[in-house]
Amino acid sequence: MKRFEYNQEESILHLINKYEQLNESGRSYFYEVTEYLDIASYYLEDESNFSKAADVIHNALSQHPFASDLFVKLAEIYFLKKHFTKAKENILKAATFSPNDTEIELFHAEILISLSNFRGALDILNEEKFKHLSDSKQTAEVYYLKALISESLNEYHQMYNWLKKALSIDSKHSFALDKFWIAMEMKQKHKDAIHFLESLIDESPYNYRLWYNLGHAFLGCNSFSKASVAFEYTYLIKKDFKSGYTDRAFALIENKKYKEALSCYEEFEEVFETNDEILVNKGICYLKLEDLDQAKPCFYKALIHNPKDHYAYFQLAKCDFEGQNYQSVVSLLHKAIEINDSNENYFAMQAEAYFQMDNFSLAADAFQKAIDTAPETPVLWIQYISFLLDIGELSEAQIVFDDSTSYCNGAELLYVQFCILHEQGSFKEAKNQLILALTENKDIAPIIFEICPHLSSNDNLIEIIADF
Repeated sequence: MKRFEYNQEESILHLINKYEQLNESGRSYFYEVTEYLDIASYYLEDESNFSKAADVIHNALSQHPFASDLFVKLAEIYFLKKHFTKAKENILKAATFSPNDTEIELFHAEILISLSNFRGALDILNEEKFKHLSDSKQTAEVYYLKALISESLNEYHQMYNWLKKALSIDSKHSFALDKFWIAMEMKQKHKDAIHFLESLIDESPYNYRLWYNLGHAFLGCNSFSKASVAFEYTYLIKKDFKSGYTDRAFALIENKKYKEALSCYEEFEEVFETNDEILVNKGICYLKLEDLDQAKPCFYKALIHNPKDHYAYFQLAKCDFEGQNYQSVVSLLHKAIEINDSNENYFAMQAEAYFQMDNFSLAADAFQKAIDTAPETPVLWIQYISFLLDIGELSEAQIVFDDSTSYCNGAELLYVQFCILHEQGSFKEAKNQLILALTENKDIAPIIFEICPHLSSNDNLIEIIADF
């Protein structure tokens, strides 16, 4: 059996090529444990090669049957493949040969968490030796694993606290950083997170993941300008961090900074290949800027990238609605609905287009499909009833309103009932209903003029609202 030397200067690719040639030829070979681990780690970089990585370790174990590191690597492979029972079997074998290895015990706990054996995981993590670890990174890992247990039990407040402890010790713990924003969002801890993350950034200003979490914390506080700055730092630090560009653009759009958002998307396209989502978002920015000539080509390009992008069809329909090309709107929305028939907005816009074309029957059908798709959305019921009032279908408007109360409640519907009563000529009842609605929420009284635009010239009504 020939022994092949592998040293630090020899590239991993050379090692891989040598291994594959010998393996395919069926010739005997021998590698050190570390070399087998390097080969397996290389294969693990590509999910499609996980099985190759497992084969490497099985070959290694035939030569090094008592090497705990090989069993750990095999457990890792099974863990990545979500074969958690096999991962557990191999980590226990590793523990047999290295019974006092803290890393092995922590990995064992993580595997138990994935198997929903939270008690077993906590039994490991609560052992006395884990309370006094000299390795700070291992201490951070203990807190992180406890956070995973809290997440699995939907205990997000505790999850948030464990993650803060983990990051306070190791602010570069990538998995803890990935989970932090989830806990922050679930418990609405945005303000607390801002102070915490800023303190970590003071100590580690080039940690792009900290900036990314800070950006989301600012988003949660509707501080869009600060969010956009935080997200910008992420890709200034790490140029190929895609989410930094896209989330910054989102923050800019939320802040109505559409030109800046477009510039951000252009920066993205200088680094990465564009895609249908980026093109659609660029088109939306142009739409917001009322530049249809620039918007429409973006949506068409998006459909070249992804012919099944129903949202691109929807945005094109918006363009044509602005241009009063209602037949095209209907056609485009039909294509969107063929791809995705679960978006109520597609049916609602189709209904509006049919209404503009004086095709009231098809408009009513489309409105009905919209509320069937999302019956708990008040604005759809309001649009439908407004349409019925506009075409004089007062009885049908009352029937639809009665149906809406089974799914929705709130001051909006009180104003809708007022409009129906007023259009029916039941002015005394309508006035009582108006008083009830104003008492509930005066701020949304202008919804009356959206439902029945002609009432905006009713001086008596305007006076009642103003004096209330």
